[in-house]
Amino acid sequence: MGNQENIDAATTATGASAGVIPDDGSQSKSGFAYTAPADPKATYNLISVEEKSSSVLVAVTQRKGPSGISYSAREIDCELQTFRYVGDGDTLEEALTPMANLGDMSELVEGSSSHAAVQAACANLP
Repeated sequence: MGNQENIDAATTATGASAGVIPDDGSQSKSGFAYTAPADPKATYNLISVEEKSSSVLVAVTQRKGPSGISYSAREIDCELQTFRYVGDGDTLEEALTPMANLGDMSELVEGSSSHAAVQAACANLP
């Protein structure tokens, strides 16, 4: 399934309850709400989790808050508890577009939105 079909599948249902289906045959799980203590005015949804290897996955999340709706895609190492952004934007399509310059994996800051996203994604592996 191509990128546009992934976007269509994810946006057809109501909000973040739809999953983004991976192109490469790997497993995906979706539709999980979670909170981030550092951002109490926002609600978060785990849109999809795609397992890349035994401890590495890619998770797509949605944030709804006072400033609007945004999306992020993170590569996550559940074993090492590290992450890096691989996409983000105001639309799901923007978040699914790979970033040109990926940084190094970063350690988590307890209570941050990325910490909450990593915990949600690793607890909901496909």
